[in-house]
Amino acid sequence: MLNKKYPASILVATIMIMGIVLVTALSISAVSNKELKSSIGSSQSSKAYQNADSGIEQVLQLIKNFKDDKIDKIDDNCDGIVEFSDCTVQLMDSAGEIIEEDCNSTPVADIINIKSIGTSGNTQRAIEAPVVIN
Repeated sequence: MLNKKYPASILVATIMIMGIVLVTALSISAVSNKELKSSIGSSQSSKAYQNADSGIEQVLQLIKNFKDDKIDKIDDNCDGIVEFSDCTVQLMDSAGEIIEEDCNSTPVADIINIKSIGTSGNTQRAIEAPVVIN
């Protein structure tokens, strides 16, 4: 039989156990939510990096194809920036400056370095690569 001296003690113990279970469940939920956000951020970062890498590859192929021509064959706008759907690639000279002047007379061989900025969602990642023309 129940202890008639303390009839509410079972109720108090039950409420305390339920409180502990509730706090534990809320803690697990919060940790899980943070992990999910981190995973989504990591995925966006990876996609942005892949987009930047793709831009590097595309511009290196253009440089290879037009190595004996002027920069205007690669950069239609003559602003030192080649744009793709998910990335922007900057053409740089030996001083580390974007080649944006006189691209009609500047040879492709003057491109020393390229910097690609890939985007995915609100995330951006940048990669720089040296250019060696053979």
